[in-house]
Amino acid sequence: TLTAVKHANGRDWWVWVTEHGNHKCFYFLLSPDGIQGPFEVTMEPAFDLYSLGHISFSPDGNKMGRYEVEHGLYIYDFDRCSGMLSNPVFIALPNTSLGGGLAFSPDSRFAYIAASNSHILQFDLWAGDIAASRDTVAVYDGYQSPIWTTFFLMQNGPDGRIYINTTNVTDVLHYIDQPNKKGDACQVVQHGLQLPFRNRYTLPHFPNYRLGPLDGSPCDTLGLDNR
Repeated sequence: TLTAVKHANGRDWWVWVTEHGNHKCFYFLLSPDGIQGPFEVTMEPAFDLYSLGHISFSPDGNKMGRYEVEHGLYIYDFDRCSGMLSNPVFIALPNTSLGGGLAFSPDSRFAYIAASNSHILQFDLWAGDIAASRDTVAVYDGYQSPIWTTFFLMQNGPDGRIYINTTNVTDVLHYIDQPNKKGDACQVVQHGLQLPFRNRYTLPHFPNYRLGPLDGSPCDTLGLDNR
């Protein structure tokens, strides 16, 4: 899995890649001076070599999520200045299989995952007990186009929605219409977006290009303004 998040100066980028089948993650700092790294961090447990693991940063850059069905969901605090992770929170997900995407709401409050390809789960990161905040906000309705449109990868869109592709060769996308809202109010719309062609498993991954500097941090040194 490859992902990226803006450095706290609002210009440079932290680029992260996981090595499946190993305990290692590698990250790089991309700046006008070139590429620094790789820096290495050990993350337990190791994701299996052929597992469907996924990592994603919250839109505000302060959290990283790491999800894999064999092990569950991990939420870390992320330091945009140093690139370091801390304070891991583990959420067990028993009785799940297969699986896919992970995404955060635009306001970075909620984490969403696709569990067993048939359920969309929501977790409230502002809750005192994140695991206890688990809410099933969608169950696959059986729709086929032309075959099963079960839930898979997730991606934040520029319109504030979260888009979800499927595990098969289909011509639809699902989406979460109001991902900043709690529970069913988030409005998961199944097969709500018709595609002109069939898609097989893939979904582009875009970091939050609009993320600005972390105002007031030691790394807010470039005079950039949040917009």
